[in-house]
Amino acid sequence: MHTNDLSARMRAICGRAPVVPVITVERAEDAVPIARALAAGGLPVIEIMFRSDAAEAAIRAVATEVPDAVVGAGTLLGPKDVDRAVAAGAAFSVSPGSTPALAEACAAADLPFLPGAATASEAMALGAEGWTMLKFFPAEASGGRHALAALAAPMPALGWCPTGGVNAANQSAYRRIANVVCVGGSWVVPSEAIAAGDWGRIEALAREAAVGRRQCLTCEILRNALNYKFIFRPFTVCLQLERAPAPICATGRRVELVPPNRSLGNRWNKFHPTATAPGSQVAAWPVDCALGRTIVPTDGMDGGVKPHPTCGWRALPHRST
Repeated sequence: MHTNDLSARMRAICGRAPVVPVITVERAEDAVPIARALAAGGLPVIEIMFRSDAAEAAIRAVATEVPDAVVGAGTLLGPKDVDRAVAAGAAFSVSPGSTPALAEACAAADLPFLPGAATASEAMALGAEGWTMLKFFPAEASGGRHALAALAAPMPALGWCPTGGVNAANQSAYRRIANVVCVGGSWVVPSEAIAAGDWGRIEALAREAAVGRRQCLTCEILRNALNYKFIFRPFTVCLQLERAPAPICATGRRVELVPPNRSLGNRWNKFHPTATAPGSQVAAWPVDCALGRTIVPTDGMDGGVKPHPTCGWRALPHRST
């Protein structure tokens, strides 16, 4: 079915980044710098909602001027909105729900479509029509991550993008659900940052969100490994971790994951590839490793390692292998 192909394309778009920023653009001239900041921060897939008079012009500007971004139109409610999205150059479309007329219009326009669903019946109906990449909306008002986990479990073929109440505090919990391909939210594009033209802040928030999936995935694997009493080894706690993103810090050094409450002792020389004495400072410090942990060597007793704020694990630079 043509809808299966459109959903496969939609899923591929969603899979390009762990977070899809959902934006209301009030001034069309803001769209390009916003999109550039988000793409530079690692979030190239952007939804601009049809909730302002500037939406179409904003989509058109991003589609034309920001080749690194994939811009879609959000809050489509009917076939006329599909026409507006296509005319503006949107690469995909998003709706809070779905109607037969809206879905048919997207299919006729060959426009990848992310329809909303909040119940098992809605998800089953959309899946039967070939729409297999869905938006769980409104996520928090519909029961949050526990509701989505229960809804997604019996329908493993469906992919999900929870949106609506998803924020910096709860997004990691949603992203740990197996069927979740990405999440949608506006916390990476604060309205005050747009008003102030603070594109650097938006890029920093995007960068933080872009590494979040690796951080959350790895922390979860480590916790599970300890629960099942796997033997701790540097770099590898279990076979799952071997398939997780490689623990390489920003300077290219490998990191050893050290469990909470484990004394590191005076081991800095053993781990740092260039330090000659405990607490030696080197160029490029402090750095953030690929797992999102900040490494600041300050003394030989603990390496100045800041524990991860949610799981308590610490990362040390490790000598090259």
